[in-house]
Amino acid sequence: MLQTIKKIFRYLAKLQWTEHFLSGCIFCNVDPSKIIVENDLCIAINNITNAGEAHWLILPRSHIRDIENLSFEHLELLRSMDELKRLLLSRRPSVSPSEIHSGYHRGGRIFFGRFSFLRFRFPDTISVHHLHLHVIVRPGFLKKWFKYPPWLLLMWKSDEKLLREVEKLASKGMMIRKVY
Repeated sequence: MLQTIKKIFRYLAKLQWTEHFLSGCIFCNVDPSKIIVENDLCIAINNITNAGEAHWLILPRSHIRDIENLSFEHLELLRSMDELKRLLLSRRPSVSPSEIHSGYHRGGRIFFGRFSFLRFRFPDTISVHHLHLHVIVRPGFLKKWFKYPPWLLLMWKSDEKLLREVEKLASKGMMIRKVY
């Protein structure tokens, strides 16, 4: 138990509380031999840190930082990512939908404050700053509830919810809500 608490504190300490830019993106140059399935817009790979029976990452071929940088124009991409998710899951017909946990970590964003000295910014919870969808089959309890937490909307958003939001925005031709 103490080890788990230590891991949580280490994780929180490593969060990026300010905007962070990477000089090189490991997801922009994925080794082709690591690709499990692909389509024109995205690829799927195994996650190196498995959080369940299977743990895949589905990522766009083009670099997009996170879900906070999406617009209605990315609807086709999100649908393409969903298509790969369904293809991967079709290979595991014995898995029920309730045993699948999928979604995105949230990027850092400003919650309120127009002026820089009054802004409150939630930290970035993304380890690699390239949009990627986690698809976890039968996730472990601690991983699901603390690293990929469906209960903490500030840190995690389900892929289904994001897709519905972007479809709604696409019908209006809008960007995802940004608070500056």
